[in-house]
Amino acid sequence: MPMLFQKAVDPRMPEESPGEVRGLRCAEPGCEGILELRWSPRFGTWFYGCSRWPSCNGTLPAEVDGAPRGEPRTKELQGWRAKAHKVFDEIWKTGRNRVHRRTAYAWLRRVMVLPPDKAHISRMDVEQCKRVIEMVKEKGPGTEFWASWYRPGKRVKQHGSGR
Repeated sequence: MPMLFQKAVDPRMPEESPGEVRGLRCAEPGCEGILELRWSPRFGTWFYGCSRWPSCNGTLPAEVDGAPRGEPRTKELQGWRAKAHKVFDEIWKTGRNRVHRRTAYAWLRRVMVLPPDKAHISRMDVEQCKRVIEMVKEKGPGTEFWASWYRPGKRVKQHGSGR
């Protein structure tokens, strides 16, 4: 009887894997695993997964060329970054005080006192993420600080654009 389904192949999966960065240690507490480059059929992308999976679920996204996207991080840090993004994104994605994304990040740099290359939630640690949440509540839209800082129609200089 002929096989109806030969070897299943994900049409999105590249023929060969991109270059792998070796020696990345898993950041989960107590884990001694190494992050290995893997393909995710669910998301159609490359990622680094812990060699001790399934006992450890440590992961790190990968770029198309196989380079790690960011630094290895813990599930706790990922959780805090997600919470900080949820609160921060309210400034520029929704609400009656909605502003341009560039303006929201200029505000974030100001209240967190960070240089432009560090003023993104994907580059923050747990304490900084907690502080972002506090700053949005204390100095975000609807506060006295926001009213003194934000002027509708004022152009925010984009870092490196020369505008």
